[in-house]
Amino acid sequence: MRVRNTETWNTPGTLTERRRNTDTWDTTPGFDLVSAVAAEKWTASGATSELVDNALGRIRGDAKRVIIIHNRTKRQLTVLDDGRGMDHIGQLFQLANGSGVGVDDIGRWGSGGTKALMWLANEVAIWSLRDGKVMRDRIRWKDYQGKTEWPTVNNRWEEASLRNTPTMLHELGHGTMIEMKIRDERVINSDVVQRDLEQTYAPGLRHGKAIKWITLTKGRDYTRDLHPEQLQMPSDKNKIVDFNLKVRIDGEKVLPASGKVALIDDLPFKQSNVAIGFGHRIIFHTRACYQSQDGEKRYSGAGVGGWLDLGHGWQDYLTLAKDEINDDRVRAVLMHHIFTKIEPLLKQIEQDQLSLILDGIALDLGSALGNVNEHIERLAGFADKPALLEFKDSSVSAIIPDPPTNVTFPKPKVVENDPNREGEHDPQKRFMPPVTRIKLVKQTDTEMDHALCSIDEEVMSERDAATEIAIQVNIEHEVVLEMLQGRPTNKMALNLMLTRELAAALSHHPKLMDRILAPRIKRVLNQLGENGARERYLARALMDSARRPKADEAA
Repeated sequence: MRVRNTETWNTPGTLTERRRNTDTWDTTPGFDLVSAVAAEKWTASGATSELVDNALGRIRGDAKRVIIIHNRTKRQLTVLDDGRGMDHIGQLFQLANGSGVGVDDIGRWGSGGTKALMWLANEVAIWSLRDGKVMRDRIRWKDYQGKTEWPTVNNRWEEASLRNTPTMLHELGHGTMIEMKIRDERVINSDVVQRDLEQTYAPGLRHGKAIKWITLTKGRDYTRDLHPEQLQMPSDKNKIVDFNLKVRIDGEKVLPASGKVALIDDLPFKQSNVAIGFGHRIIFHTRACYQSQDGEKRYSGAGVGGWLDLGHGWQDYLTLAKDEINDDRVRAVLMHHIFTKIEPLLKQIEQDQLSLILDGIALDLGSALGNVNEHIERLAGFADKPALLEFKDSSVSAIIPDPPTNVTFPKPKVVENDPNREGEHDPQKRFMPPVTRIKLVKQTDTEMDHALCSIDEEVMSERDAATEIAIQVNIEHEVVLEMLQGRPTNKMALNLMLTRELAAALSHHPKLMDRILAPRIKRVLNQLGENGARERYLARALMDSARRPKADEAA
């Protein structure tokens, strides 16, 4: 049996008496450290991963395979590895007694495994086998609750046999086996822990490490090999950014990192992130690298994903929980390096997404053009009364002012066999959709001369009788970006902006009006004159049509 080599532990009397009777303060851990650790906020996945880290670490277990057994009937959790075995099993029960820092070995402080045992278990049995010999012991944490003493752990090797070594470990010939009696307050959801471990150890699983999960329960035993989440990299090399970074810290220390980030088709938004890993495990997932360091450039990053593996030296900058970079400066530099390299991908996916949104809006506007006759007729009423321009809809009062009181729309007179009005009253022909379609063209702020949207007058002149209206949209203006990138997209505001521009263009191009409007609808608008009422009225009808493609749905 080996006692911790500290003078304080051999001093007679209680801890309080020792502190009172000396000129110095004894900083040995105080009352009930076991319960204090057990009360920490943690998860079964997080605690289990600390034991897996010890098994896989190159200067620790250096195992190729880890088997985790959850015996639900006995409330036991067992972690077995095929590594080289431990030098001293007592190290696992001593806080801050690590094995040092090795290449690709995430362990540093020597506290994670010890705290995991205290948090998960009431009782721990351990066997470590190497060179035909086994070192073993059993610790019951409840024996140390409420006391200042700390466990003493066996430090003697003995010849291994099936009498003193579990069968599974004995058959492996080397490695370590930890069997834990789970605390009453702990609930282990096997499916959740398996999923979390698959995500956490994706780098190790990708590089040949194996983790097997076995659940034992009445009538439902099963075994499952864990597999990493795989991102399907695109075949187009232009959509992949390869990393081989060297991050320089304080002008001296160089920290390496390598990986891949790509533009991936059909990648869900929740998977659109960069997994930052070290050694065999993921440290954290981030989208912080989807914006510039000053925050001026921001991208959603939907469809962009990948991983970055940190190299030797990064251990000094990781948190104790191994879930973040502990140095804000170093983290910011890393995020900046990633952003600088992947910004072309972020721009591309943003442009593709904007194109999809704009194409959808263009279709809506094209549909609005196809139904605008119907909506103008609904507004005007075609009855023996003043035009329904006198509507009292306060929501559009800022857009369409009250019309002149002397404007009325006479009831149309039907002239039989009038060749100029052929088909006007034929319900099959009167509202035929126009063949003109809308195209939205993305432009920069400079190209647009800082306007939000416009229709090129020269292009319009060339296309008076053409089949397409091209509306230029400033996709760099922050107002337009807010409308496009909002969740959900602010289509109402975009439609309002675009329909006003479209109405202005239509009202000044008679040939295009002829192409879109039915004859009697055009006569209605002509009665409004050139004082802007025609344009506002047309904008209202286009907006209504974009919102409600069929007039009979407006009620």
